[in-house]
Amino acid sequence: MMQKILMQRSLLYPETRAGRRRAFIATLLATLLPGCIRRHAVTSTADAVNRDHRPITIRVQQPDGTVKTFPVEYYIRGTIISEVPLASLSLLGARTISEVQSIIARTYVLHHRTRHFQDGFDFCSTTHCQVYRDPTANLTTHQALANESVARTTGMIVTYNGMPIDSVYHADCGGATSSATSVWGGQAPPYLDGVVDDFCRTLNRPPWTLSIGRETLRDALNGDPRTTVGRDLKTIVVTRRDNAGRALKIELNGSKKLIVSGAILRSVLGARFGFTRIKSTKFEIRGRNDYFLITGTGFGHGAGLCQTGAMARAEAGHPTKQIITAYYPGTTLSNFHELLIQSDAGEKHTAATDSIAHMNIATEVSSGPGRSQ
Repeated sequence: MMQKILMQRSLLYPETRAGRRRAFIATLLATLLPGCIRRHAVTSTADAVNRDHRPITIRVQQPDGTVKTFPVEYYIRGTIISEVPLASLSLLGARTISEVQSIIARTYVLHHRTRHFQDGFDFCSTTHCQVYRDPTANLTTHQALANESVARTTGMIVTYNGMPIDSVYHADCGGATSSATSVWGGQAPPYLDGVVDDFCRTLNRPPWTLSIGRETLRDALNGDPRTTVGRDLKTIVVTRRDNAGRALKIELNGSKKLIVSGAILRSVLGARFGFTRIKSTKFEIRGRNDYFLITGTGFGHGAGLCQTGAMARAEAGHPTKQIITAYYPGTTLSNFHELLIQSDAGEKHTAATDSIAHMNIATEVSSGPGRSQ
């Protein structure tokens, strides 16, 4: 086993002081802590980084359930045309937003690699991950534009303290994005603390509405153990909101009284009535005699980049970097190939190069699951 590791080390690391130091650490860790390294390889975001710049591949589940392996850059082409309505934009706006989407989609891949590892693939092709469709299925002028944007931004990612960020995004923030803490709980990184989005706010789109009969709504709530109210449903009251106006706590008053999060209520109602009908947690709920009226703004979870606002910024002539940093403040655009070259040559030691070098130790020495095939 040791001989195999040493052989891998000689092939993977250049004969520089920095390379020899990392190789020694890798060999030591592989010898003493193989289980830890293997687990790290499964969850590391850098196993998508290829030191020799060969095409990096990921496994994507198709709508029919089959799994196909694609180069990452090919996959990103298929997400742009699926995630952004390029046909609604000017040529300048479409080019800019395609670059924005290319960079954040690539960053998302690096950060969330192995998300579906236990399912036998890396990403699904729905909104749970990123919407994907075959970029060669319909070769339109907009697909060609998306392909060009991917080529122009090859290797470019968004980083914070030298690491790929969690580049979450959504369709429409309704005027302000929310902290990741208020959306999912836990400690949000500084770049996901929420921002005011005047570009989205000033579009003045009409609110969405959903009317649900009292008994129908009661049955929907009783269909999930998290929201069971019993035989009667009296009132639904939002008792707490975050700084962006999204519902954090909701009081359900029925035969039973309970407090649930806005995310849980949207999850329950979205599963029953469709997430395109209850589009966000930025809503008001009013009870009438025999029905409830839900009125809201925005579409999606509300954290990270707002695609509606980003498109408005692109149409206004904002450059790609300015748009990205507006939604992920304090971040930097980096090229991970250049970071790896710096790390290999030992020319520059920063948080970025040290972090990526460390992740490559774990992913390249280990032969555990989770690596691209």
